[in-house]
Amino acid sequence: MITRPTTDRGRATVARVLDAACALFAEKGVRATTLDEIGAAAGVGRGQLYHFFAGKADLVADVVGLQVERIVDPIRPAVDAMSTADDVRNFCEAIISLHDSSEKIR
Repeated sequence: MITRPTTDRGRATVARVLDAACALFAEKGVRATTLDEIGAAAGVGRGQLYHFFAGKADLVADVVGLQVERIVDPIRPAVDAMSTADDVRNFCEAIISLHDSSEKIR
């Protein structure tokens, strides 16, 4: 992101853009998704996109960062609480168990 939003309205705009990009990238793929499609889905013009993002590569980097945050933030307290090898092993086993159970739901 080249310009960090300083207002609630700007933060809301960036959030809409990132959410729209996440959805379109998941649906169509990064290469097949255009900035115009992201702007239309987010309800913003090309000028606003370029106000906050240098281009598509910049937007992709921020989408990846957002997705990593969405995955890491909920588990951060457990990771921060680890202090022994057993803690790490137990955490890994819990993650594997959670993944296995989510696979069965599908």
